[in-house]
Amino acid sequence: MSEIVPNWSPLEILCKKYGNGRFSAHGRNGKLEITDFMWMHSWDDIQCYKHRMTRRYLNIDNDGKFYRYLAEDGNYHKVSKFEAFEALFG
Repeated sequence: MSEIVPNWSPLEILCKKYGNGRFSAHGRNGKLEITDFMWMHSWDDIQCYKHRMTRRYLNIDNDGKFYRYLAEDGNYHKVSKFEAFEALFG
């Protein structure tokens, strides 16, 4: 059985970029801190992190693109950074 190893790299890069409150979702300024997330799983190159407070997911690939999972079709779809943050903090 192979070991599952979390990939924190995409989230680390994002937190370094937006860790000082330089983004806004729903009119509120936010701050990304890596300690607020749990790595849940990966799907191909998409890393899926769950926020400890909102209990919502932030899905990022290794190139820094954002995705949202749609249960209707069981797939991940590209979304903008704004849409990803809205879904996370909205």
